[in-house]
Amino acid sequence: MTRWSALFTVFVMSQVLVMTLLCTNYYYYNAYHNEVDGRLSTFHGLHYEIEYMKGTVRSGVGADGKRWEQEMFYDYGHFTDVEGNDGEPLDFFMDSENRSSGIFRVTQLDVLTGEFDEHKIMIGFDNIRDATEAYLIHYPDNWKGFGGIEQIDVEQIK
Repeated sequence: MTRWSALFTVFVMSQVLVMTLLCTNYYYYNAYHNEVDGRLSTFHGLHYEIEYMKGTVRSGVGADGKRWEQEMFYDYGHFTDVEGNDGEPLDFFMDSENRSSGIFRVTQLDVLTGEFDEHKIMIGFDNIRDATEAYLIHYPDNWKGFGGIEQIDVEQIK
């Protein structure tokens, strides 16, 4: 092996080592901060992820094709290990400042057909009235997607 090829090999190996360290540190940095800021956690053994923290803005496109934005008054996320009726992870709203053990299930309707769309879980609310208000505050005044609410226990989520 020539002197230049040996130097080149050392250079390449050092770059591989640097990239490995950078990627590893990035992973552990993100995992640490996700745990610290509460975005990834568990609720009665169910893993969940917060997608929108209280105070952030959630946006999308409605069934009518119009773009919408909504300030989040409560944390919003999904259970990573529970599938909802729509085939996607089960969504929830959470009052992270309240330690109530109340769990409620909202039946959400398709606003165009009035048919069942999916469930939304409400966590940390004291009663049905508070959970209903917390759900509805995130939707327009004339929201046709609210199909009712009921109190449930954690086993009914699983």
